[in-house]
Amino acid sequence: MTLVPTIDLSTWDDGDRAKPASAVDDALTHVGFLQVTGHGIPQATLDAMREATAAFFALPVEEKLRSAPADRASDRGYAAEGTEGPSTRPKRIASRRCSWRSSRRPGKTTAAVESYTEAVR
Repeated sequence: MTLVPTIDLSTWDDGDRAKPASAVDDALTHVGFLQVTGHGIPQATLDAMREATAAFFALPVEEKLRSAPADRASDRGYAAEGTEGPSTRPKRIASRRCSWRSSRRPGKTTAAVESYTEAVR
């Protein structure tokens, strides 16, 4: 059994980028997942994001569907179970920046998502 690797990014801002970058590449190449530590995101921000995520997914499907993208080719917003997979997604440009911003997001999740987005930049 292969365990999910833990990658410490605490040396990234000190200029030591080769080691963590190589570790990320290795983890994603061989395992497909990783856990990141030393990222500098405050625990309160992570806790708020987990709480907001749990609250969102606890909503009835009808409520979550209000966050679905108007354009099915979009990768932002809620997608109901069984509505997407490798053959349903258009090819994307890998360098495109991720954005959590959406006017269709339920109000309670907005503050947590915005705080998390700012922390990871």
